[in-house]
Amino acid sequence: MNTDALTRKPRQNRVASPRPAAGMITIRHPVFSGAGSSAARQWDEVSRIIGTKKATPITIIDQIKIGIPASAIRVLQMQMGVTTDQLASTVNIPSRTLSRRIREGRLRSDESERVVRIVRLFVRATEILGSKDRARQWMRNPQRALGGQKPLDYADTEPGAEEVMNLLGRLEQGVFA
Repeated sequence: MNTDALTRKPRQNRVASPRPAAGMITIRHPVFSGAGSSAARQWDEVSRIIGTKKATPITIIDQIKIGIPASAIRVLQMQMGVTTDQLASTVNIPSRTLSRRIREGRLRSDESERVVRIVRLFVRATEILGSKDRARQWMRNPQRALGGQKPLDYADTEPGAEEVMNLLGRLEQGVFA
């Protein structure tokens, strides 16, 4: 009896990944790239941006209810490369109110929810498009699938943000309509 056959590890099936056609964007998919849980990584990044210690949906929801730190506005602004006024407009917080919240150190619950909505979109865009630079550019440029509007502007309401998230899902699946 051949003992080598018994002690050898089984050979893993490997599938060669096709090369993208010229001019196509390569989209990394966490399931196929061997990365950890996509959802866990997204919550980790959301948590990092909004300044919470533990990254689970429950802890983030709890943080939204008490109000996220106002410093999250500055972090998000720097991550996305937008002005305070642009971000204030997207999250529907008047600039003066936002300045006051930054001085006070904490956003209200409703404001926190809108900021987290934009954070989640940006994190998802970064994951799907492969870099923060690409996500920034995509979020600030008109998209045909959104009626020629910029995703950042379109996401100023919950239904608009949901449509932007759906568009990102279609991009991830290779549906560019």
